Amino acid sequence: MGGKGTLKSALLAAPLPPEYDRESGSKRIWDLIILLVEAGWKVRFLARHSGADPRYAEELRSLGVEIRCDPDGDDPAQALGSPCDIALVFFWEMAEWLLPHLRRWSPQTRVLVDSVDLHFLRRAREAFLADGEPGIIEPDRGIDYVRELNVYAAADLVLTVSDRERRLLESFLGGRRARVLRDCEEIAASPVDCQQRKGLLFVGNFRHRPNRDGLRFLCSEILPRLDSEATARHPLTVIGNALTPDLEAWAKRSPHDLRMLGWVPCVEPYLRQVRMTLVPLRFGAGTKRKLIQSLLSGTPAVSTWVGAEGLDLEPERHFLQADDAGEFAGQIERLLKDDGLWKRLARDGRSRLVREHSRKEVRRQLLEAIEVAHSRPPRESRLAECGRDVARHWIKQQYQHLVERIRWLAAHELPAGSRILVVSKGDSELLDLPGCRALHFPGGASGWAGFHPPDSEWAISHLEALREEGAQHLLIPATSFWWLQHYSGLRRHLESNCTLVADRPDACVVYALG
Repeated sequence: MGGKGTLKSALLAAPLPPEYDRESGSKRIWDLIILLVEAGWKVRFLARHSGADPRYAEELRSLGVEIRCDPDGDDPAQALGSPCDIALVFFWEMAEWLLPHLRRWSPQTRVLVDSVDLHFLRRAREAFLADGEPGIIEPDRGIDYVRELNVYAAADLVLTVSDRERRLLESFLGGRRARVLRDCEEIAASPVDCQQRKGLLFVGNFRHRPNRDGLRFLCSEILPRLDSEATARHPLTVIGNALTPDLEAWAKRSPHDLRMLGWVPCVEPYLRQVRMTLVPLRFGAGTKRKLIQSLLSGTPAVSTWVGAEGLDLEPERHFLQADDAGEFAGQIERLLKDDGLWKRLARDGRSRLVREHSRKEVRRQLLEAIEVAHSRPPRESRLAECGRDVARHWIKQQYQHLVERIRWLAAHELPAGSRILVVSKGDSELLDLPGCRALHFPGGASGWAGFHPPDSEWAISHLEALREEGAQHLLIPATSFWWLQHYSGLRRHLESNCTLVADRPDACVVYALG
């Protein structure tokens, strides 16, 4: 099949053309495209958005990849072209949108979903672990977890970056439903000896929340514990895409010398020269390419357990592990002083990873995963139906939360006995405001009018008539904020003649009617 010439056409899909030199997930997509092209596959690429930089799409075309961005409408079938042997879809949100269309477009196409990392795991850890204190997962977040797992269940095969995440996912899905496909990295070992190395290095795409949190943790809690003489000899360099001004401000507040470089086209020259890399991540999922790159280059690293998970590395043998600020600072100073430890970690860390992240090994894993998917009948999917059910449940849940927030505001911030006009579509729940008498707007005492105002003049006239009948406030729920744009004349009337008494973007705005 895949490696023997019988399966040769593939559709790959992701939110954007892969920005392979900016973040790890895109580098993974780019590498898999190249591996398929090298194996003789005809590759098409579908992106939901074109992205800001057209060079990434052009580089795909230079490889002979057909590419379509910004497919028109809700159904991308017209962009998919002729049926293909496999579809490899990256990230569960992309697969949730595309998979029902793929099943209708070509029922025999096997659909592989690449998780890149398990989002539900990363987000749960962020809620529970980021601050080191007891946290909670907001109930609304549970909807995303359900959606993500439903996508994985609907795929013919799910690809994970580590055996750890494969086992976790199969504990939900049952059976042999997932395969490991590791990140591909081939980096030569640096010839620079440890005594010639200078500096500490932090690498990360700062669009990714774990990296933002990790940099703050490093600058505010770890660096201040280091000896100032050591950091003077070994200043910290920060490399990564989307290094924003708020993150740069952490460097200015640090007592130590920091070089905030931001994006660079290639990290390898820096890896070859620094004394060590730092991976102070407090939450996340998947595997961390920054650590793979560091160890393959022969540069030792200090990492939290989250930063090293999924790579089957042994602390003290392949890297140094630390999970609180004091311990992390101690491991940095230890690695700065002990050349024998440095040389042993540099040798054994590279030796541990060099084979399983090679192009040859990742190509084998990819083609074997395709073979496995095609050895089984395609799965029937209820994803579209389930997605609609989940969406309806989520909308209902969100609306109920909105109603509860409005009721709290009415009870605590409006005078008891107020007569309130509520912009609505006849929903009686919005009129159940504690201590207040609420009426529909448009409408009044006779109930909802049954229509939206035809224009601002009509709305203003109706509002003034109800005010003369005793209405004291106008409440516009968050679900009706569009009124303030659509009925711009009404908005100006409210701003000029009424008093804004409550402005809650998550609930409502309330005007006192003079």
